[in-house]
Amino acid sequence: CVIKGLETVRRSDKRLKKADRLMPDTFKRAIFDGSLVSAKGAAVRAVDHWYALTFECSVSDDQMKALAFTYKIGDEIPPEKWDEVGLWR
Repeated sequence: CVIKGLETVRRSDKRLKKADRLMPDTFKRAIFDGSLVSAKGAAVRAVDHWYALTFECSVSDDQMKALAFTYKIGDEIPPEKWDEVGLWR
């Protein structure tokens, strides 16, 4: 889901055109239920800026391929909070 997520956000959000990291468990653990991964406390990084992210990712029955990825970008995460939640430059 991380790779599918990066591809999706790069294509659909100008701020994230150069996104290079997606962390699904930054603020809250992602939940895996059958063929759906839900992350309400994720983060995505682009050009030394981290943004809060929520997403859902559906996977194939064998859980080897991400099929769909939908997301919502939240606020930018201030650098002074990065250490606290395990993010880096």
